[in-house]
Amino acid sequence: MSFISSHPSSSTPVIIGAGQITFPVPEDITKAPSHADIAAEASRLAIRDASADRDISMHIDTIAAVRTFADSFPSWNSPFGRADNFPGAIAARLGVRPARCIYEIVGGQSPQ
Repeated sequence: MSFISSHPSSSTPVIIGAGQITFPVPEDITKAPSHADIAAEASRLAIRDASADRDISMHIDTIAAVRTFADSFPSWNSPFGRADNFPGAIAARLGVRPARCIYEIVGGQSPQ
């Protein structure tokens, strides 16, 4: 059961757009986009979905990301390198400066 208040507090997150993207795995894996590239492209689609008649990207105040496999296991070498601040790397690709960048700890609960 979930409860949705008709008067959300200022700390209630509001999702107003969604974006999803998939890339086929290329024969040469080094030609694939990075994790941050893929996340930024999905974010662009979500911004477009939510924007209707104007760009809302300047209103993004938080970027939160689920920890990537590559960052969860430092012994695994990703062919794409590793961002020091994954949500910050997404923000940079989007050209936005959110007040908060949150990178979840590893765990099965993190997508929630």
